[in-house]
Amino acid sequence: MATANPYDLDPETNALLKIDTFQGKFTTRDFVENMSKNLLKHANPKAFDPKPFIRTFERSIDELLKLRETVTEQSKDLEATVQLTEAGHRKKLHELKTTFEDVVHSFENLESRINEVGNTAIRIGEQLETIDRQRHRASESKDLIEYFMAFNKGDISRLDDLRTQGTEGQFKASIIARKLNTIAKEVDIPGGEDAGARIEKYCEILEKELLDQFDKAYRQKDKQTMHNCAKILQEFNGCESCVKLYVNQHEFFITKVNLSQSNEFLTSSSWNDLPNPQVPPPPVDQGLVNLYQEIRTTVKQEAQIINVVFPDPVGVMQVFLQRIFAQLIQTYLESLLSHAESNSTLAYLRSLVAAHTATKELVEDLKGLDMRQKGLSDTSYSDANEESQNSGTIAEILEQCIRDLFVPYTEGDRYIEKEKKSLGELYSSLLLQFTAYYTQQKQLRAGSLLGRAFNQIYSNTNLMDVQTTEDDGNLSVNYAMLILKIHAEAIGRAVKLSPFTELPKFAGVLFYVLLEYIGKQYIETALDTCLDQISVMDPKSELHFKSFSVIKVAGDIIHLAQNHFQSAILPLASPSLTMHRDLTSDKNRFMMGVENKINSTVQKMIDGK
Repeated sequence: MATANPYDLDPETNALLKIDTFQGKFTTRDFVENMSKNLLKHANPKAFDPKPFIRTFERSIDELLKLRETVTEQSKDLEATVQLTEAGHRKKLHELKTTFEDVVHSFENLESRINEVGNTAIRIGEQLETIDRQRHRASESKDLIEYFMAFNKGDISRLDDLRTQGTEGQFKASIIARKLNTIAKEVDIPGGEDAGARIEKYCEILEKELLDQFDKAYRQKDKQTMHNCAKILQEFNGCESCVKLYVNQHEFFITKVNLSQSNEFLTSSSWNDLPNPQVPPPPVDQGLVNLYQEIRTTVKQEAQIINVVFPDPVGVMQVFLQRIFAQLIQTYLESLLSHAESNSTLAYLRSLVAAHTATKELVEDLKGLDMRQKGLSDTSYSDANEESQNSGTIAEILEQCIRDLFVPYTEGDRYIEKEKKSLGELYSSLLLQFTAYYTQQKQLRAGSLLGRAFNQIYSNTNLMDVQTTEDDGNLSVNYAMLILKIHAEAIGRAVKLSPFTELPKFAGVLFYVLLEYIGKQYIETALDTCLDQISVMDPKSELHFKSFSVIKVAGDIIHLAQNHFQSAILPLASPSLTMHRDLTSDKNRFMMGVENKINSTVQKMIDGK
């Protein structure tokens, strides 16, 4: 039996010296422990012998060195293989790139050739279309000449036969008749006078026949036949006669011209409030409200029919709307404003602004009309640009209608003159007792400068016959607030009825009216009278404290007028720097004049005592 070599490694240790041991999770501590595990089992527990460990580790190191050499050689082989593979891969990529570039170049060449062929085909197609149009025109010209010669001979059977071949035949016959009529009118053909007269007569008969068919279909609510007739007449004469017939015989215009409605407000409770400045403006006349509501309903219903029947629905709706504004609204408005003006200027202005506001609301509602639906014809209105254009056209028509409707009342200075007249009437009425009182007082001192001025101002008014009391001569904050309230209402109307460019000017006009009445004829009259009374007062007599009350109330009114100027008038004058400056300057001059009179009154009272 052979003796075991002490330098040989046991099988378990040999198993550890494999490449697999060093793959994955590997630690040196575990490796050394596993190498020493069998040696520890056979070691003497009493005396440690290092030789077996030394031999085992020396032998293991030798094996590990061999293993490293083997791994190194394998790595070199693999690196060489990888390099060869990479070189092959790069070569393959280069070949693919070259091939791809060749394919792209070939595709570009193919695309260029296809484009050339396409352009050639387009040119050929255009030439064919041109030739076809020429052929078609030549054929049409030949047919027109034959039709014209037939009419010249008095033979209309061929065109009549075409006309009786249903809707399509009527359509073609109308086009031919229109062209023949144009030729007869514009081209001087020797011997063609008879043909021209017959053609014109035939066109009249054809148009009348189509209009009769349209009228019959309208009464029977046959939209398809109406559409066919409208389509033919559109090609024949622009459909003007058809549109006129449709609008003229519309039930809304026949039955709705009921102007007796305009008298409803005469018996309503709100009519009595119109001329009263102390009552807020009443609501819009109910007859006008009802009329506008019926217009909204009717127009929306007719829009659906017009879209279906007529090839040009926007043009038809334009005529329909213009007829509504010119015949129904304008007539009603004239009657309404005429009755209002016969009552008072304030009633007229309140009715005017209420009607204008209601009409603006009507216009805004009608701007939403959908006149872009597809009718029964082949024409489609679905194009987005055309839709926007049609919508804009309706809006422009309505804006023009409302401008034309109110021009007679707002053009130039017509409106603002009415406002001036109204303010003058209202303020004169409010200040009648006040003015009469001071006129009567000044009459007693007619020789004074102020007395002569009053006599000049009121020479045409029999104020001496007005019954007055001492209280009528007192300044009143409540009266001043009513004056400012009336003025604020006038300013509000001006904002609604005036062009923006004229608003600063109109605001100035209204301000000067206010300044005339609340300033000169109200506050200054009271202060001047106080000043006169103090001037002629006996210095030894007891001081009359009524003047202090006048001064206090005058100060309060001035404060109210200042606030009104800042909040209601100045913002409207701001767009015009000149008007803004002038109004501010005149207001300040007025305020300073009143303050000077107040100071003079107080100073004379002090000096008199």
